[in-house]
Amino acid sequence: YICILTNLSQCWALYCLIFFYYATKNELGPIRPVGKFLAVKSLVFFTWWQALGISMLHQMKLIPSYEDGGWTSEEVAKGLQAYLICIEMFVAAILHIFVFPHTDYLK
Repeated sequence: YICILTNLSQCWALYCLIFFYYATKNELGPIRPVGKFLAVKSLVFFTWWQALGISMLHQMKLIPSYEDGGWTSEEVAKGLQAYLICIEMFVAAILHIFVFPHTDYLK
């Protein structure tokens, strides 16, 4: 139930943010907020759903343990989550170079 509540609150926050953008589109136009919004929100969105998916896989016992290394299936799930976040942050860093250019702050 907490997962459903969290998902609903995130959807409501997105709705309010989009509504706010349409109300202030002309004032926010020079800073190009759509790309910035999508870049940040996609990180939150994907990491949350990814954590939920890995948690569900672990609960269904689809993530095996690695007995040679002494890892339980929970530790493997946590390691998988950490590894995937590292990859996502690398991609996000490259995306942020284009979405948040340094030239906007030179003026």
